[in-house]
Amino acid sequence: MSLLRLFERSSNDYAYIRYRLKMEKHFNFDNFMHIPKWKIKAFFKIREEKDFLRYRFEILKKWMHKNEFYDREYIEKLEKIIDKFFLRLELNSYEYEYLNHYHNIVFAKIRNLKNLICDFPVDKNEKVYYKYENVGLYKLQDNVMLPIQKSGEIFITTKKILLNRDISIYPIDFETIVDYKVSMRGLEIYTKHNIYILKCYDDYLIYTSLERIFKLQGIKL
Repeated sequence: MSLLRLFERSSNDYAYIRYRLKMEKHFNFDNFMHIPKWKIKAFFKIREEKDFLRYRFEILKKWMHKNEFYDREYIEKLEKIIDKFFLRLELNSYEYEYLNHYHNIVFAKIRNLKNLICDFPVDKNEKVYYKYENVGLYKLQDNVMLPIQKSGEIFITTKKILLNRDISIYPIDFETIVDYKVSMRGLEIYTKHNIYILKCYDDYLIYTSLERIFKLQGIKL
């Protein structure tokens, strides 16, 4: 998920340059981890409210650019810095979406895998580990996305991806997959004969789930 335009705030540029030069002597990117929360709050002055807000977001985003990674340590440290900087109530809906995105990815990576009970048959030794709703499945033909189903349930088993349609199951066997990647169009899945695209609210979440199952099954692409 892109950081473009997230975790930024604006103020008068000329006044802000002077404010930043003043603040950097006491509170900056190199020392903020060692400054207690109460002292950061003490820097606040009403007449400098917008500049102080912009400055805290500036330090936060610099830290994010330097440390961004899909793991628990990153998101936990990010949450602590947001609270330390008193920015929780300043976040907008897109920034909360960014945090939720990372929490979901980390959860998909570390949660205990449980065999889900489904109302369709699977092979004897096949287990169903992931279920996602409101996922569209498309087939790419001559660079045109042809819908197989615009919205439905997707299941990831130890052997295949399954689209649960009203009257049938549409499978994509792991044995046929040669590559997969997230693009602007969605999660692209390349098989020996076709190119499929999965589209949902968070394509990288399904990518991460597939990646985990492939590692579990020893599948190397």
